[in-house]
Amino acid sequence: MYYSSVKNLHSKMRKFIVVFLTILIFIVALVVSNDTFSLKELFAKNVSNVNNQSIDFGFLSQMYDGKVLTYSMDGKIVGQGIEISGIENLNKICDLIGLKVNQRYMVDNIEMIEGFSAVSPYTLPESNNNIQISISGDVVTVASPIIYGSY
Repeated sequence: MYYSSVKNLHSKMRKFIVVFLTILIFIVALVVSNDTFSLKELFAKNVSNVNNQSIDFGFLSQMYDGKVLTYSMDGKIVGQGIEISGIENLNKICDLIGLKVNQRYMVDNIEMIEGFSAVSPYTLPESNNNIQISISGDVVTVASPIIYGSY
């Protein structure tokens, strides 16, 4: 009698485990197919500012193995940037920050790009641009509001 109740319990546990695993697989498949793991959403969750929409250059530096640049004046941070190797990630970064390119020009052999991003906390009163990018050989610098000579 004891043996049959143990056998019955094992049978019920097997059924429970099968049902539980089926439900778990269904939930995982639903979440993954919902495109919840997009890079833009991951970026949006990892940025913070007063308006909850600012570029997190530290996060970008981890994503693209870059060096964070910070510009200070009178003890106050007035700008930030990132320096990365390789131009292949520039389009991805521009997409992430929603850059609208307003101007492109050359300074000696350095290509300069200026534009506007709604996620930049820094602005220049005399300009519609708040992002500046320099491309010098294999080194790309993206900064807000300007590069301050870091190229």
